[in-house]
Amino acid sequence: MHDTQDAAPALPLSCRQWLQEHAPSLDRSTRHAGALLPLFARHGLLCEDATDAQALDAVAEVSAHSLAAGGVLAAQMSFMALLRHAPNVALSEHLMPALLDGSLAGSPALTPAFAHLAHGTALQVRATETPRGWKLNGAVPWAVNLQHDGHAVALPVAFEGMKDFCVVVLGSEESGLTRTVDPSTVALRGLRAAALRLEQVHFREDELLHVEGSQAVRQALPLCLGLQCAMALGVARGALAAREDSPAGADADAPRLHAQLAKQHAALADGFQDHRFAGATPALLKHRARLLALARTATRAERGENAFLAEGDGAAARRAREITFLSLLRPASAASASSSSLSTSASQP
Repeated sequence: MHDTQDAAPALPLSCRQWLQEHAPSLDRSTRHAGALLPLFARHGLLCEDATDAQALDAVAEVSAHSLAAGGVLAAQMSFMALLRHAPNVALSEHLMPALLDGSLAGSPALTPAFAHLAHGTALQVRATETPRGWKLNGAVPWAVNLQHDGHAVALPVAFEGMKDFCVVVLGSEESGLTRTVDPSTVALRGLRAAALRLEQVHFREDELLHVEGSQAVRQALPLCLGLQCAMALGVARGALAAREDSPAGADADAPRLHAQLAKQHAALADGFQDHRFAGATPALLKHRARLLALARTATRAERGENAFLAEGDGAAARRAREITFLSLLRPASAASASSSSLSTSASQP
């Protein structure tokens, strides 16, 4: 069993200090976003052989200081997991060193695939065969970790004449692939989120990560949801720690919140360690809902009776915005995507 104490694994002191110092900037601007992946690499957070449970712990620890930073780490880890489980070993071996040292950002833009499998929504990127090979056209409405220094994005593509979609990896240097400017969001700008447009992008066979895209998405879904749980856990921990360090001291409800967070953390870690969550999306969604509720309670406790602290640029206000953001990540399509439409991958012609 996992330790029942809700004690996060210790980040190196210099990493914690950097995140604490730059958390406001990562929330309100993109100025320091490019420093995140090299920072994580230097402190050993980008590890090729990390287990899912270890990945969740790392994301929770980082998110306690900055959800924008935790989201970047979660995206990088999700992308690396896609590569590790892909049949295209050559592509994985080619990209992994740069992902591990933080010089390349990985963006798993799979949200359109979840909606496609859950509701039959048409994929927005399509591949058409031409005399000069396959050409990709369309758009990705939202993806994170699109660092300007270089990124690779994994996206679902509907190939002409195929029943199942494929997962393709494209590099930011691809001709015809355009990243939009960073949106003027009010928070979490360090996520480096943007949209992508594809116009006559030439597809090479060595960019094909998964032929059976529905199977790849089913495999990726538990970790994606688990990382959302970890981010909520981290924000809750950060709010409780901030309240305890404030002049007002710990809230009267703090012991109960710590105990409930410890219980959820232990159940989450144990479920990933013994692989119970493989294909168990409803259980993960319940964990996610519980952790979000606990995080909301913790952020309210951090503000205490000073409701005005929910506004402005302080840490309490930032964490309130972070929980709002996590709440907007809709899990409904994930629940549907894990059902029969996903578990029976369509065969290729």
